[in-house]
Amino acid sequence: MGYNGEMTLVGRDEEHAELSGLLDVAPVVVLVGAAGVGKSALARAMEPALWVDLEGASTAADVRSRFAEALDAPLATWGRIAEALPSGPVVLDSAESAVDALTEVVAWLPRASLLVTTRARPPLDAPVMDVLPLSPDAGAQLLRGQLRSVRRGQDVSDEALEALSEALDGVPLALELAARRLRLYSPEEVARRGIEALRDPQRPPRQDLASEIKASVGVLDAEVQEVLARAARLPGAFDAALLTVACGAPADDAMLVLLDASLVQPVGGEPPRFRILAPVREVVRGIADPGWSSALDRLAVHLLGPAEEAVAQLDGPLFEPAEIRADSAFLELLVQADDPAVRLRAALVLAARERHSGDVRRTLARDATLADEGPRGLRVRWAFAVDAAATSVNDMDQSDEALRRVDDLFTDEERAAALSSRALNVAGRGKVAEALELAEQAVALGTDPWLQFRLGVVLMHHGRHAEAADALHRATSVESGFRRAQAIVLRCRVLRHLGVAPEAVEAELGLALPVARRARHTWLSTRVHQLSGVLAADRGDLDAARDFLDEALHQRQAQSELGSAVGTAIDRHVLDYIEGNVPTALLDPFPGPLSEVEQAWLDLARATVHAAMGHAAAAVALGPPAVEVLARHGDPSMHELVCPLAVALAPHRAEMSRQLLDNLPANPLVDLALALVAGKDVPAPTRTEDRVLVGLAGRQQRTIRVSADGKTFVGSDGQRVDLSRRRVLGRVLAALVAHPEGLDVDRMCVEVWPGERLVGQSGTRRVHVAISSLRALGLRHAIQTDVGENDGTQWRLVAQIEPA
Repeated sequence: MGYNGEMTLVGRDEEHAELSGLLDVAPVVVLVGAAGVGKSALARAMEPALWVDLEGASTAADVRSRFAEALDAPLATWGRIAEALPSGPVVLDSAESAVDALTEVVAWLPRASLLVTTRARPPLDAPVMDVLPLSPDAGAQLLRGQLRSVRRGQDVSDEALEALSEALDGVPLALELAARRLRLYSPEEVARRGIEALRDPQRPPRQDLASEIKASVGVLDAEVQEVLARAARLPGAFDAALLTVACGAPADDAMLVLLDASLVQPVGGEPPRFRILAPVREVVRGIADPGWSSALDRLAVHLLGPAEEAVAQLDGPLFEPAEIRADSAFLELLVQADDPAVRLRAALVLAARERHSGDVRRTLARDATLADEGPRGLRVRWAFAVDAAATSVNDMDQSDEALRRVDDLFTDEERAAALSSRALNVAGRGKVAEALELAEQAVALGTDPWLQFRLGVVLMHHGRHAEAADALHRATSVESGFRRAQAIVLRCRVLRHLGVAPEAVEAELGLALPVARRARHTWLSTRVHQLSGVLAADRGDLDAARDFLDEALHQRQAQSELGSAVGTAIDRHVLDYIEGNVPTALLDPFPGPLSEVEQAWLDLARATVHAAMGHAAAAVALGPPAVEVLARHGDPSMHELVCPLAVALAPHRAEMSRQLLDNLPANPLVDLALALVAGKDVPAPTRTEDRVLVGLAGRQQRTIRVSADGKTFVGSDGQRVDLSRRRVLGRVLAALVAHPEGLDVDRMCVEVWPGERLVGQSGTRRVHVAISSLRALGLRHAIQTDVGENDGTQWRLVAQIEPA
């Protein structure tokens, strides 16, 4: 920039070493880069013997005059200048205006070691070194150093500084100017305010980055400026062919000029791709571009195909857009086009991508920006895209509204699709009878196999799994390979509920694996891994189950809709119960946002953890309200979440445990939970859910062992405690062993102090002291407090009984 003050040099170790090597072997080295990228700072780090500022110098006479100023001598000829030069590197800074005169300078000073910094490539036969922006971490390091100098930095995270560095494309001068603004604003606000706000009145005018960029643009001819303005409106990286489409005329020659002027940066690739640095982009976007609307139309045809073909392809409710190779950032650009058909076509492709990646909230937000206009087929398809996105996050109101907008445009097939979609929405609100009626109407009206898929989902809500399996089998005839795989996965879940052997279910699930592998990190791939993990657990292979579920959880968390990872995380962690452990990791904070149903899942899982640890009050506070939410939504996963809570809660709140189970429709899992709560013997479990219940029921008994005579016990820490010298405590414990149904104060007094007359509250005090002492010795979770028949307190023992 030609600024003679100190500039920070960060993240330039490799460039410094490379430049030192070049200066050792070449008489002239040229540093080329965009305004503010740090050319002068790198040159100053070479410890030059002489610094010649060529800002604004254009002729050889101007250059001689600047040499005279630098040498502080009235030197009129090149010969006398050559004689007066000190030994060491001579920096010719900001030489972009003097590129034509540099040849004469080099000819007259052959023995000098010249280092030229310029934004434009000069016509010199000399090695050229491009100075590139800093990486995000180096940019954050520069910002951190600047913050320390103004006594602020502890309250700004490294992640926020890296994000600001990326927003400013790692341009050092922009970062230095931004650091000053961080004294007043957050990194996010500094990025939002933009380059024009990064002005520092304490620095020389030439340190105004926006003005320097405008000066770089100002020397270009009008045609090249128009190409630059068009390129600045293209998001991310682009190739010359795409820029030519946007310009409506060949742009190759203009691109070469822009590259030479350091206003466009090469980023590699095949074909070669280019980008414009964020500060340059922001300044150049201020240039008017009246042809931008026509450019968007041309880009739409180039990226999406002819409009007529696209409308014909999309004229149907269940169509998934064909693969479009354009970057999503370019499609976002087309959503801003004037032509409603262009906007809807781009939005539909984005919605399909977001549906597969789980980022559906972007689709819902975009719906508010699209006017209700455009070709009939596109409008209908967009309504179904919004419906699918809203349904996946349980926003039934937005789903209904999307379909209502186009109700008068439907064909019979489209109306059938709308009916089946509404059936899913109604089922999600717990109205399963109405949902089934709508789904059956849809199947009667339309022919698309995907209607059978939605019917199968509704039948699952009814618990009619055999019929659901048949409907899902019919859905696998759908033409879309992705949807066919989706139907297979759901059918495999139903087959598992029907008791089909894990190996047979895994064999059918294998039909969806090729699609899942191609669509890795989509919700389909995650579901395949999740179901594979559950099936492995059914087979008893917990190591394989954890591997599958860990991969599913990783894929879910890599997607934008983090809330959708809740179910996967629960499946992953509840495996601990099978081994007699408690998954306390479920109590850790979970990233959101979570839908109402997802929050209820998490609350139930956490309530079960609390109950398993003996924290009955916390379990009761979380569990029943969550059960009400799932019941209101008719969620088919209720059994798998409520039964573990009931089993874990039984030792602490037997009546509430039984009430939870009585409110569930009968099924094998509920029957197993009832048997475990009643203390009955059960057959060896075969499914993961069964194994979890058995693991929960047996956890306390496996960890705490009490002798039948009450004289010794082994606590959860494995240490044996001898009560032979504490006779009262031994008699209390023996009474609890002899009466597993529980004892209140009166019956405890009869058992422990038979025949003794206890006056007033003395018996109550004795019992409470004894119970507290036993708990303190290691039986805290083994002695459970219940409410007796007359609302009085009673205690019972939950432990494994050893022979005396």
